[in-house]
Amino acid sequence: MNVKVVKDWRTPIIRALKALAQGEVISDKELAKKVAHYVFIGEDLCKRGFTTPLLKCVGKEQDEYVMNELHNGVCGMHCGHRTLVARVIRARYYWLTIRQDCVEYVKKYKSCQENGPLIHQSSTNL
Repeated sequence: MNVKVVKDWRTPIIRALKALAQGEVISDKELAKKVAHYVFIGEDLCKRGFTTPLLKCVGKEQDEYVMNELHNGVCGMHCGHRTLVARVIRARYYWLTIRQDCVEYVKKYKSCQENGPLIHQSSTNL
């Protein structure tokens, strides 16, 4: 199996899956529980879940591209962070900090902040 290993959150899972494929036993119980939720399909690491389809695991270099494409790409709709998380999962992508990254991405996107809802309350107590 020629899988290029990138040093990010996927690295220990990939190593453990390769060890299991060779018949080795994983001594770390927490890692063994994590690995049970992942599978290789071709050269891609995928996460399986009970109610979700197989989600392709991406690293830091790809998650920014996925969020950008879903937020303001061809079919982008400049949605909020909860909707962006749901769209990423529906597009079958996954990474560990998906919720945090979507919140930060929407907050730093200037166009969405300028056209967001106006708050009519005063900033000080009356």
